[in-house]
Formats: sequence, C-alpha cells, structure tokens
Amino acid sequence: MHEVEMQRLFKDDQMIRPMVDFVPSSEPGGPLMILKPFEQTLWEARNTRPFSVPEIKWIMKGVLLGLYTVHMKDLVYTDLKMENVGMQGFENDRPNENIRNLIVRLSDCGAISKPSQREVTSLTYRSPEIHFGKSWSQTCDIWSWGIIVNIASNITKLR
Repeated sequence: MHEVEMQRLFKDDQMIRPMVDFVPSSEPGGPLMILKPFEQTLWEARNTRPFSVPEIKWIMKGVLLGLYTVHMKDLVYTDLKMENVGMQGFENDRPNENIRNLIVRLSDCGAISKPSQREVTSLTYRSPEIHFGKSWSQTCDIWSWGIIVNIASNITKLR
C-alpha cells in the first residue's frame, strides 16, 4: 500500500499527519491505517469564518514546510488541496489570538510520487504543465499552494 510506505518514510516529519497504528492485510477488512486525528481540514475551517491575514500567513507557512520535507526527498506531493491540510486549534468563532497555537499538517500521503510518474488529481489545483500533458515536478505543488493562498485570501476579502 503506497500510502503506508509514504507514512513510514515521513514518520519523523513534524509537518506530515502521522500514522499512529496499522492493521495488516491479514486482518479481516485490512489493511487499515489509523492516522492521528485532527479537528478539521482547511476546507472545513474556511466555511466557519474568514481567515485573518496572520492566520493565512501561518497556515500557508506550515503547508510550505510540509511541501519542503516532501521535496527534499525528490518527491512531489501532487494532491495539495484544502481538504488535505489538517488543522488543530483553529478558533471557529474568532481569529486566533496566538496563531502559534494553530497546528497545520499535510494529511494525505497517498498521492506522493516521483516527478511525472503518475496522473495528478484535483483538477481545480492542477498546474498548467499538468493540464497540457507536459512533464511536471515539485513546481506543480507550488502552483497548488498559490491556488490555496488565493482561495483563502479571497474568502477573507469577500465576507
């Protein structure tokens, strides 16, 4: 199972949502990964209230740090979207007074791959080189990161 391999590869990384247990395939219904629970995703948080500018900066810095650790292993995350950013400590009713209490982690390692090795999902977040069938690399993750910044910023401006 590819995601289990990636979870094990990044087991010591602070910016990747960790696997806390694994039920092997010999078990009925297995294999099953058990990941550390998070209160919500960035996608869910964006529906509760507008983000403050400091929150956007802090959240997106955390996402960049997660991408950095993936990229340092010459891999591409390939499925960066708001649904795959786990969050802990987000205040649903008001901006976080201390943004350092807001924990951000990349949540889904199942699509991590070497550059140009697989089909990339999440049409909304795809970079131009993927749309045009060209070879792609870590830059496609940075494109997706920019899309998320834009969405988070525009939600703040529109409300």
